[in-house]
Amino acid sequence: MEKFRSGPHAVFRGREFRLAALEDGKFELISKVANDISLGFIKYSEGIYTKTVNKSELESVFSVDMMASYHGFEFGIFGQDIDSGTVSLTTGNEKIAERFGFDRADKFYWEKWVPVSELDRVWEVKSALSLQG
Repeated sequence: MEKFRSGPHAVFRGREFRLAALEDGKFELISKVANDISLGFIKYSEGIYTKTVNKSELESVFSVDMMASYHGFEFGIFGQDIDSGTVSLTTGNEKIAERFGFDRADKFYWEKWVPVSELDRVWEVKSALSLQG
């Protein structure tokens, strides 16, 4: 099972990369593609390459959230366990949580770990981000 994307991402030279903010107002792009060394990335660790960029070098910035359809209802994916092939579905709807056997995670949310094979569909939701820097 492939790891789902989540969190901040950016488009740099027409490609999407994971994004991290640095303290000095710069940003770090993260790649798992060795050939990105040709774009100025440096090897951070085995299979991980990074490049420090200015905000002006980014074509767009967005956040990725994962969603799933489970028994015809939409849920957010909060976590993923690749080894077991499961994901954590979350909802703020108490009636739906009770209907599908979710456990209370906190005062307002319920959670249930389910096999990815039981999901009807999985998709990404991209939301534009505004960056300082």
